[in-house]
Amino acid sequence: MVKEPTGRMPVELSIVIITRNEAQNIARGIESALRATRNQPNAEILLVDSASNDATVAIAKQYPISIVRLPADWFLSVGAGRLIGMQYTRGELVLHMDGDMELDPNWVDHALAYMHEHDEVGAVGGYYRDIFMEHDQIIGEQDVHHERGDRIREVRYVGGAAVYRRSAIEAMGGFQPYIRGEEGVFMSLGIRNAGYKVVQLPYLMSRHYCVPPQSMAYSRRRMRLDMWLGFGQVPRYTLGTRLFWTYLNERGSFLIYLLAMLMTLATLLATILTNNGAILGGWILIQVIFLAVFVVRKRSLRKTLVSLYAHTCIAASAVRGFLIKPRSAAEYPLDAEVVQIAGQGGAGIITLQDLP
Repeated sequence: MVKEPTGRMPVELSIVIITRNEAQNIARGIESALRATRNQPNAEILLVDSASNDATVAIAKQYPISIVRLPADWFLSVGAGRLIGMQYTRGELVLHMDGDMELDPNWVDHALAYMHEHDEVGAVGGYYRDIFMEHDQIIGEQDVHHERGDRIREVRYVGGAAVYRRSAIEAMGGFQPYIRGEEGVFMSLGIRNAGYKVVQLPYLMSRHYCVPPQSMAYSRRRMRLDMWLGFGQVPRYTLGTRLFWTYLNERGSFLIYLLAMLMTLATLLATILTNNGAILGGWILIQVIFLAVFVVRKRSLRKTLVSLYAHTCIAASAVRGFLIKPRSAAEYPLDAEVVQIAGQGGAGIITLQDLP
């Protein structure tokens, strides 16, 4: 684990940035974390890299932060990066963010002030702004989970650049490295089950540089990286507990689509086997009406096809995920490669004072 430099004050806040091939984004993300902690002298920043094969680590080494790297032959996931981040930091409050995010400069101050005043809160989030990128150009943006007004709300889940209470994470059992996707939902479920509250503040947390979520590129990427397996893994990991039913009640809308898809396929198969042209014609008519309703709702045939593709992928991934045998987080190795330690000989070429 990363050792704390001699004479350094106890850590109040840890920021954990997870990355994999984020060379285009990581400088912006690190610099935003440095700016956001200007008023937090007892903060530490750790980057956990999942075997990047681009310049991510080389760029990160230019900053006064700690860096650890996970080998390519380890099981790599978002949850794994966050688990290792917890092991190599020591702040009671931990802000988890991804390498393609840019922290709002005021978010840390807002979140910490609230957490200090509310010991019953295990995690606090805000809203984030998706910045849509295409060919390295910004093509649009959209605020996510943004409720108008200044109302503080107790919510089911937080994600993005949320701040967690370490004791709440420990109480619910910690990050699960073998779940792909839905890790924020899994954590929030456990934190609530451990007796803590999950709260959303009416402040911007971060900007998230990404492909548009309502696009084929987004769905294909998540399928390629198996990031939708979590829809099946979370219920499998919680099977036999009350969290199983809580998850299905709160996140199980994909089951309706899955059942509809199975019924549609079963009906088509039965129709073909009976060789009844009239029934087959009726089945085709129903599908056309169903598609037309979707087009009207989405106001676009392209958006309809993208949505149907995404829902189909989620349903299929949920089945695959549920069939994967659960593994204990205790099996996951913790001896990551320590690349750099802030304050102990790290490069530190770019300092806080150098930032605009």
